[in-house]
Amino acid sequence: MRMKDSLADVLGPRGRAIVTAMQASLRFLDGHDQSTLLDRLGDLIAEVPAFEPIDKSALPDSYGGSQTGPSDDFLAGRGLFYLNEQRRLFLDCTSGHYQMLWGYNHPDLCATIEDATRSGVIWDNHSNIPQSPLKQLAHRLVALANAPGETDPLDKVHLGLCTGSVACATALIQHRPRLGGLRTGQQRRCRSSRCGRSTACQLAAPLPGRARPGGPAKRRLAMGAPSKPGRVARGQRRSPAER
Repeated sequence: MRMKDSLADVLGPRGRAIVTAMQASLRFLDGHDQSTLLDRLGDLIAEVPAFEPIDKSALPDSYGGSQTGPSDDFLAGRGLFYLNEQRRLFLDCTSGHYQMLWGYNHPDLCATIEDATRSGVIWDNHSNIPQSPLKQLAHRLVALANAPGETDPLDKVHLGLCTGSVACATALIQHRPRLGGLRTGQQRRCRSSRCGRSTACQLAAPLPGRARPGGPAKRRLAMGAPSKPGRVARGQRRSPAER
């Protein structure tokens, strides 16, 4: 059974213009090579028709719900590039943070997802009621994490952390005390840190014997637009000096 409503219908009165702009954006991105797109970064792309975006007033402040002025939200993306709702071209250094190594709508990844869906694999599988591919993934990751003959092998996988930049950020947080600069159990304070965006915070601390140019390292680094001043990102701790 197929949905009767098109995307334009679902998006409401502005839907048809939005979908037209999305399709024009994809045609533009698909029709230019990487060097051409790099040359046009920041440009207003006239090939994409103007439209009136949907406002964010129904979203919380942490997601820009109180934003005023023109919307600069995501319109459409392909690979490492995307256009915002003001029709300007950007290079996205995280490439859609959940799949940052793939970029937006990578053809091989999309084809694999479509094939898996036809085979019965669901899109989002919770770890407490795992489907067979998820359980097999856990076993494969355990096997890859251990050298042959390991006497004290890693035997558990936290699948909730295996989402691209989240996994990278988590690994960096775990190893940071070993690299120096932080005590065990202490991380850099990073506001509005979600989906691996705390990576820059962890990298901000200098390694042992490498002083930060301009003076000693500060103990805080704020990123993003916090919804509440002083809020610490979920899963992170305040240092004793910050409590």
